[in-house]
Amino acid sequence: MFNPNVGMTVSSLAYSVVGSTGCSSGTPCGISFGFYNAAGSLLGQQASTITANGQFQLSFASPVPLIAGNTYFLAWAVDNSNVTLQAAGGGSWLFYELGNLGSTVAGTATNLATGSGTGLTLPSARRV
Repeated sequence: MFNPNVGMTVSSLAYSVVGSTGCSSGTPCGISFGFYNAAGSLLGQQASTITANGQFQLSFASPVPLIAGNTYFLAWAVDNSNVTLQAAGGGSWLFYELGNLGSTVAGTATNLATGSGTGLTLPSARRV
């Protein structure tokens, strides 16, 4: 959960894959990132694939506008339980905001994402 102190439009996210056992060019793993509002509605999402460890950038086909002061949730899902992520580059504003400026780090372990690869889809509503 986070509350941006400035309005912004998120067009891409950078992340680092530090564990990708089972993901390769022959068998890519799916990953999806999305944003939910405080009411639990999905505002936007984008899926991609992982083939190895490294730093990556995911660009949203439809950028997601965030209003200053509103509450949002960042969600991500993978279709392989061996994938491990970390924020790419400590200078990333969003991950800095989430980790260091009083935001609540919360998660609900679920298996609600459906599909695989670039078709991996987050649920249309966040579980509360």
